Amino acid sequence: CTIGFGDIAGMNTAERLYCVFLFYLGVLVFGSLLAEVQDTVNKMNGESRARENRINTMVDFLRQEEVPMALEKRLENWGD
Repeated sequence: CTIGFGDIAGMNTAERLYCVFLFYLGVLVFGSLLAEVQDTVNKMNGESRARENRINTMVDFLRQEEVPMALEKRLENWGD
């Protein structure tokens, strides 16, 4: 078990076990960070989908009520 370029290594069993413990701790921290990033991206995608659904609902309503196309486009752009 080495740290860095291999020039520093554990010399006895206790030091090697300490290195292994630190490696496992690093894996846990890295995994937690990746999970947080994934959660953030999923939340952003969910918010984007919800916003797109609201705009589509608005457009459907405007078309059902036969609102002029120019006004529909202005409202759609305002929603963006």
